[in-house]
Amino acid sequence: MLHLFLKQDWWFNMKKLLTIIVLIFAIAISTQAQSSKGIVKSITPDTLTKVETEYFVISAGGSYNSIAITTLFTEIAGTSDGSAILQASVDGISYYVLNETSGVANFYPNDTLTITSGVIWNIVITEPAFKYYRVAATGTASPDITLVTTKYILK
Repeated sequence: MLHLFLKQDWWFNMKKLLTIIVLIFAIAISTQAQSSKGIVKSITPDTLTKVETEYFVISAGGSYNSIAITTLFTEIAGTSDGSAILQASVDGISYYVLNETSGVANFYPNDTLTITSGVIWNIVITEPAFKYYRVAATGTASPDITLVTTKYILK
């Protein structure tokens, strides 16, 4: 009889141990999935030269409540000029222009930025419904070179 009791107690302890291990793994996976929230990320800086459009893409898959984007335009040669807009997509292929009237983002100073040297464009997306966002920056003059630096944070 004692022999059966020890076997049952051993099996009960193993079940408890396995349950604890599974819970630890579940917590670790959950923590890792949320680890990108609150971390400032940078998109590789690029230059606008001549009349061209450069895209700075943010892949924002996962669960988050808002996205803050900051883009800095720095004159390298000539005069910094051009414009920038924000676009969004569910598939990363077809993009839609987001502006103040879309009601999902706030733009500082405005939703279509006129590029000048040293201008900083801040965007807060308050209702993030898309998986991809991108800043589309277009230069307008031939001898000009403008460095574009974009950073973002998911919250």
